[in-house]
Amino acid sequence: MKTTRDVIDRYLAAFEKGSPDKVLEVFSDDSIVICGDSVYKGLKDIRKFFEYVMRDVLPPDAQIHSKHHIVEDDVAYFVWSSKSAGCEVEVGLDVLLVKDGVIARQAVFLGFRRPS
Repeated sequence: MKTTRDVIDRYLAAFEKGSPDKVLEVFSDDSIVICGDSVYKGLKDIRKFFEYVMRDVLPPDAQIHSKHHIVEDDVAYFVWSSKSAGCEVEVGLDVLLVKDGVIARQAVFLGFRRPS
């Protein structure tokens, strides 16, 4: 059985590659991602979320700075910031719940602004 750390390591590696397809490999059709006032249910909706994030919020030129990275039991908690040509995330927060070898739930907060 995959540990929470295994799943999170795969998630982070896929995210670094900028591949929504690879990121989706650690989710299931029963997974839910919540960001702002939007709820993304299932792989089709979650793909839309990660396509947006990887294109507009954390594009390939983004410099990501990890502030806290904690994995405990079935929960992962990340606090981070980033900067790219089109977007600066002053505070990013992710809380992920891993069940049965996949990310079952993810809550995301993006405190960002667009450079003027």
